[in-house]
Amino acid sequence: MFCEKCGAELTSDASFCEKCGEKIENAPETPVNMREAECAPKENPLKKIPQKAWFAIGGIAVVLIVVFTVLSVRKTPVRLNDYIKVEFRGYDTIGIAEAFFDEEAFKEDYGKKISKKSKDKTKDYEGAAERFLWMCTGGRLDKEVDLGNGDTITYQWECDDSLAEEEFNCKLVYEDIPFTVSGLDEVVVFDPFEAVEIAFTGVEPDGNAELMNHSESDVCKELSYHLDTDSGLSNGDKVAVTVTGPWGEDIADYCAQQYGMVPAVTEASYTVDGLGRYAASLEEITDEALEAMKGQAEDAMAAYAAKNWSDKQKLEGMTYLGSYLLTAKNTEEYNAAGDYNVLYLVYQVNGRDNFVEEGILDAYQYYSYTAFEDIVVLPDGTCSVDLSDYEAPDDSFQRKVQYGSNAFWDSRNFTYYGYEDMDALYSRAVTAYADQYSCESNVAEVETPEEAETEASEADASEAGGSEENSSN
Repeated sequence: MFCEKCGAELTSDASFCEKCGEKIENAPETPVNMREAECAPKENPLKKIPQKAWFAIGGIAVVLIVVFTVLSVRKTPVRLNDYIKVEFRGYDTIGIAEAFFDEEAFKEDYGKKISKKSKDKTKDYEGAAERFLWMCTGGRLDKEVDLGNGDTITYQWECDDSLAEEEFNCKLVYEDIPFTVSGLDEVVVFDPFEAVEIAFTGVEPDGNAELMNHSESDVCKELSYHLDTDSGLSNGDKVAVTVTGPWGEDIADYCAQQYGMVPAVTEASYTVDGLGRYAASLEEITDEALEAMKGQAEDAMAAYAAKNWSDKQKLEGMTYLGSYLLTAKNTEEYNAAGDYNVLYLVYQVNGRDNFVEEGILDAYQYYSYTAFEDIVVLPDGTCSVDLSDYEAPDDSFQRKVQYGSNAFWDSRNFTYYGYEDMDALYSRAVTAYADQYSCESNVAEVETPEEAETEASEADASEAGGSEENSSN
């Protein structure tokens, strides 16, 4: 007999198939002792699982546990580069780059993963993603302005990898991203200083600078030009000029937006030249300038005598003796006189008294000067001086002439504006300012009246002796 289910051979008295446990229908009834039947152990209708099978099941369970454990502690990789976008705008050579992080796309891709891994176990996965980005990620472009088409810029990440792992169990995956600048509009480059002129005037070290814009271009007419200094200049100094948009606007943006143009430069340097300089030596004073000053000095002395002397006094002449040139020792500051140089033209003044009634008929002489200030040597070598601005002595002295026996009544006092001798003139014109000025002189030595009289007497005696000798021969 065979089992209808599995086909195994059965014994003649079998009630169940020993192989599959199928109940055998129409099995022959066998008398059974009821007590024995009740006491006999009941067999499990299912087949027993072999011991080897249990080992296999246990192994599978262990593998599943290990896999689950690994998956539960494995850090979620977060790829950041996929979400950085860069936009370029503006004009070639002055373009602007701006980087964006696509936060919405990031939340969509990683929000739930991050919220499950986050230590705070927040249920708001968008909030968890925002917190993750704010705490763990960051970056910037290495250059954002003054860009041209074809330039390469780089987005550089600044991330906190350890915090991402500790707080969110995430592994940041990123690398710096290069971008090539493109799509910037082409512009016309122009020189904003093409028609700019700087005029330098005055005398060093107090020269002045004035900016003049001769441009006919609309864009240049609207720009603002600024000198870094416009006074206190000397030849050889540098003056910087900067240009901005109107009202201080950025010049590149303004010109690009308004005119589709950009300046080639925004600053230019100019060298100061063409300024006069104060004469520092007598040699620098030209003959033409000296003659003009002498003419003015002699006219002034003649006019003074005509206005102030008695008609019984006569100005017989003026002899130019030379000049003292005083130059300021410190040109950085004004000196007591307020001048950089002073030229004293020194004269011997010759006069004669004709008071016939008193019997005063004698010649006399004294010394005077006429001073001119701030004589300038121009770039062409000529000199400039203000002839109307001159100074004559305020000092005076008196000459007493005795014409009778009475010392008190028979005398007359004459007052002269000047000096009795050259020493007095030199002391007043030069020595009095020795602490502030250096002096150069070409004044000739002069004889005093006493010296002249002595020399004349000696000459007469010499001539007399020679005559006697000749006559004896």
